[in-house]
Amino acid sequence: MLRLLWSDRFAAWGRQRSPGFATADPSRNKAEVIPKSEDRLRLGGAEADFATNRVRAPDGTVTTLRRQTAAVLRALAARRGRNVSKAELFAEVWGDIAVTDDSLTQCVTEIRRALGSARGVLVTVARDGYRLEAEAALPEAGRGAAKGRPTESLEVYELHLRGVEAKHEFTQEGFAEAVPLFRRALALDPDFAQAMVALSITLMFQVDFVPEAEAKAMIDESYALAKRAVALAPDDPNGLLRLACLRVCDGRRDEAWSYAERAVALAPTNPDVLAVAAGCYFFADRGRAPLDWAERAVALNPGHPSWYNIWLAQAALFQGETDLALRAGGEAPEGSADITIAAAEALSGDAGEARRLFDRLRELTRFSNLSDWWWIGDLRADPAYAPWVKAAEIAGLPVTEAEADALAARQGPPRQ
Repeated sequence: MLRLLWSDRFAAWGRQRSPGFATADPSRNKAEVIPKSEDRLRLGGAEADFATNRVRAPDGTVTTLRRQTAAVLRALAARRGRNVSKAELFAEVWGDIAVTDDSLTQCVTEIRRALGSARGVLVTVARDGYRLEAEAALPEAGRGAAKGRPTESLEVYELHLRGVEAKHEFTQEGFAEAVPLFRRALALDPDFAQAMVALSITLMFQVDFVPEAEAKAMIDESYALAKRAVALAPDDPNGLLRLACLRVCDGRRDEAWSYAERAVALAPTNPDVLAVAAGCYFFADRGRAPLDWAERAVALNPGHPSWYNIWLAQAALFQGETDLALRAGGEAPEGSADITIAAAEALSGDAGEARRLFDRLRELTRFSNLSDWWWIGDLRADPAYAPWVKAAEIAGLPVTEAEADALAARQGPPRQ
């Protein structure tokens, strides 16, 4: 039976969508040269000169930014590597002037246009704001993407970014919105590896909520997308981590570990890569490495998105650090770490709370037992899952389908 990772299972939680991308077109001049300035910053192959409010893209194209757009870039640059909330940007750039989200979105779009193929250094942080990647991380994190062909189409990249924003809502509605956006991007640029990885991930998020035949087709497509993405960009950490997740699903852990380890080696200071690596390979058979990755991600990005805590909690549980699992799980997006919290509660001695959480998960999903949740025939047969088996036994949760059937038989039919 195919096995899915908890890293491909998020409980749905809601939020309002961010406004769509604007389409401002700043003036551009390929022949212009940015003058020497001390107020200059390199951004993944692009260069910003704050003395002149100009940005030179990797292909040499120079864009003069509007005053507000340059102020947004300056504010982000002053906090490189940190998440900067929309509220902070509104306060710093517009002060007491009341503006809508559209004004900020337009500035961000203009910055990305100006950065050209380096536009990926400006990251949208779901439900928060934006982050300009720290320069120290860019050569490592971006090396793989540079070896694959980045899209040269602004339309394709904006479709991709809109898909990522929808995906990061982590709701079934958001996933359903993201999939056609990624498909449109790939229809226009079939070799855009970033969109392949994003679509591969999003399809796996949907698997538990569709009929089995449709789920099988989604899994097959997710595999094919990940393999093609890595073939196009063999040193892209995100593609490698997608393959690591899928290899764990296949039970090929040695391969999964090699992909995850290589991704971390390529981007050792990229907190997103570290957090996802911990979510893709979380077993304790390689020592403390997955938990170290998760903790390093949090340390590198103190204002990290809450989804980091899903993987931190899970890695902590596999290492037997139940207090950390409970703390991190409690700070994860609502519902997303409930199964980890339930196991940690059981291992900490609160069988009643563990049972309540396990029962709620069984009501909300089609899974009747813990092995079902991990898509494994019998969790007891795999020593790597020993903490989960022990937690289930403490809480009285059936570990296998046979145990679930026996429990249902003892309890009898539900009362009318």
